[in-house]
Amino acid sequence: MYHFDEKVAVEVGVNAAIVLENFKFWINKNIANNKHYYDGEYWTYNSIKAFEILFPFWSSKQIRTILNKLIDNGYLNTGNYNKSPYDRTLWYSFTSKSSKSGEVVPSTGTSQKWTFTNGSDFSFDSKCA
Repeated sequence: MYHFDEKVAVEVGVNAAIVLENFKFWINKNIANNKHYYDGEYWTYNSIKAFEILFPFWSSKQIRTILNKLIDNGYLNTGNYNKSPYDRTLWYSFTSKSSKSGEVVPSTGTSQKWTFTNGSDFSFDSKCA
């Protein structure tokens, strides 16, 4: 089952809205684990081949079109933080536009309180397994 933000779907289509939700999961996971933080942003990466496995109902061309739509419409930034200069896997981070539609932002300080950009909060005990 897939879900998506209706406002994003209206602007860039249902397919792009579904993919953006996938990015939200991975980028928020990286925020929670404090991983892949470069140039002031949290990033995630994936190859077109990996996206084809995640979304087997889309061709590689469709996936490229969807990703380009998210980039061109200001929802995603791209970068390259690969260790190998031959690795062309793109990295993706949110823009301020995409973070307004549900990114989790860590609060400052040492507490484990997080704030959704829509204003709601949640907390957790970092000692829990």
